[in-house]
Amino acid sequence: MKVGWHYCLSLLLGICGGILGSYFVPWYRSNYSTGNISARTVRAERFELLDPSKNVVSYWGTDWKNNRILIVFLDERGKLRAELGVEAMRGFSSGYSPFTALLGSDGGIRIQQVLNDSQYPEITMGDAASADRIQFGRWRTSDVSGDDDDQWDKWSLVFRDPSHGWKDYAEIGASTVLGTDNRTGYLVLRDSNGKALRYFLK
Repeated sequence: MKVGWHYCLSLLLGICGGILGSYFVPWYRSNYSTGNISARTVRAERFELLDPSKNVVSYWGTDWKNNRILIVFLDERGKLRAELGVEAMRGFSSGYSPFTALLGSDGGIRIQQVLNDSQYPEITMGDAASADRIQFGRWRTSDVSGDDDDQWDKWSLVFRDPSHGWKDYAEIGASTVLGTDNRTGYLVLRDSNGKALRYFLK
């Protein structure tokens, strides 16, 4: 008689354990498991990194609306704070070009690095009012000051002001005089009326 009860009790406990295990193991794996996944190739449209509260703090994905492939970092409120990737080139070039951007808590870009259409680097810095108050890089003719007689091959640092029609108020750099191999440094200062003081080393 005792053997029969023991058999029935063991069978009942085994069934209960199996039922509980079928619910507990998947729940445990989804909430506490930190196992590694190994594979030669993983294909997906988006990868996400979560914090302990299951909030997305970073993701790697695509933005086909703006023709971009990027890695994005978010703050604790889900606001964009940094991104890097490649984006479709505009203007006279085709293909993709790399970029990075650091954003303030208000969503405005503070520092941005890109390659221009000529594949030369440009770095811009700004504040809440504008993303490009300061520009540094190599510019094609007329890219910086807008003058038709600008010299080619200019590497310069430019200070701008969005409150007066985006004028370039100070510019310092180096340039090659058109038609020559002469390299020279220069300084340009402008006021809000467009009056300019230009100084070139010869």
